[in-house]
Amino acid sequence: MDTKKYEAVVRISESGSITKTAEKMGYTQSGVTQMLNSLEEEMGLTLLMRTNKGARLTNSGKAMLPFFIAACNCEERIRQETDRILGRETGTVTVGALTSIAAAFMPKIIKIFSEKFPDINVVLIELSSAKLEEMLVDGRIDVALHELTGSSEYESHELLKDEIKAVVPFGHELEKKKKVTFEQLSEYPFLLHATDDSQMTNMDWAAKKAGAEKIKWNVKYSCDDDLTMMNMVKEGFGVSLAGELLLRNYPGKGAEISLSPKVYRHLCLSVRSRKYVSPAARSFIECVMENAAALQKISRGEK
Repeated sequence: MDTKKYEAVVRISESGSITKTAEKMGYTQSGVTQMLNSLEEEMGLTLLMRTNKGARLTNSGKAMLPFFIAACNCEERIRQETDRILGRETGTVTVGALTSIAAAFMPKIIKIFSEKFPDINVVLIELSSAKLEEMLVDGRIDVALHELTGSSEYESHELLKDEIKAVVPFGHELEKKKKVTFEQLSEYPFLLHATDDSQMTNMDWAAKKAGAEKIKWNVKYSCDDDLTMMNMVKEGFGVSLAGELLLRNYPGKGAEISLSPKVYRHLCLSVRSRKYVSPAARSFIECVMENAAALQKISRGEK
């Protein structure tokens, strides 16, 4: 099955560029253009709208995209399964992860995995939970490491609980507290941090988990970047909320205090279907599951 034409459409849908697609696929721009023209002629459909700014899918292209992705995935699974039968572990596994998970876990996991399966490539993509779910359902990624949602569109296995904590500047009057309530935090300037494409913030998310949506926060500053938020806490701009994984990524930025009541987010590994996962992805999943206990220790800052 020759899926190069399908692959070209998929890559263009992601990059919006025929030139970039040609570079990634190892073809000339004219070569990719010829493939696309040939595919459109075979199907009798216009799949792409070409402009001076790049290329984008037409409505017909959008309708066919899931089938092109499925065909590419199917060919890759066939190749990987053939190699496995012949005693070789090869292929590529595309993993999508939240930034906090990627920074805390992926270096260790990839090291363990690459030592066991040196011929399997790992492509890591860091995105928000909403975007990860979308790409997982569409088949653009093989595995998602994200927050557990209970969605029926894919299969999930919980890996760990990430405790959400208050983080305050060193020297702050709350620093020595063993625990702090949402009401107490709301009395101080609060640093808002957008956690998703939907612009849900750390404040919205944690308050919803704790049933404290009616609290009026003293929001003074907001930002979209984890590190920026933590540096602003360090410089004394205000207090904020962050998961332990995020705090492990940026140690020494502020004092951590447990919330009362405690709040957790449940992090999981998800696939569309364990039954139809590729051999390379199956090996990666097994590696993560085998090291789940070690990941839990990392999340708590233990060695």
